Amino acid sequence: MTHEIVHSLIEEELGRLAAKRLPDWKREGYCEYAAAQEAIRRDELDSLADRYSRYQALERLGPGPIRLGYVRGQLLVEYLMTVEGWSFDRLMSEQIAEEDALQRLITFLAAAPIERPFESRSGSLSDGT
Repeated sequence: MTHEIVHSLIEEELGRLAAKRLPDWKREGYCEYAAAQEAIRRDELDSLADRYSRYQALERLGPGPIRLGYVRGQLLVEYLMTVEGWSFDRLMSEQIAEEDALQRLITFLAAAPIERPFESRSGSLSDGT
């Protein structure tokens, strides 16, 4: 339901025609991103990298009941807004191709250190440090 409300808010902010002209990944991705905010805040151990890995696993399974385009769009919007610091206005107005946004996300994830929740900051649990 939140997803559909966000569609209405986007149309109110941009106008119906401009909202309809947005690429699907932005329009649906932003709605999914906004709808998922509470869950993302609640589960801080579920990182962007974790969610992208799950998306890749689903993508390898092929077509199914999950709308992978929505999931992909959400991940791209989340990356642009939370990592690169884009505003709503910039996201909606900037002419960035979906593939370019995806490449930026992949580059970021490849460079980001992976934190393991059960390792201490100074060493692993198994080495006793």
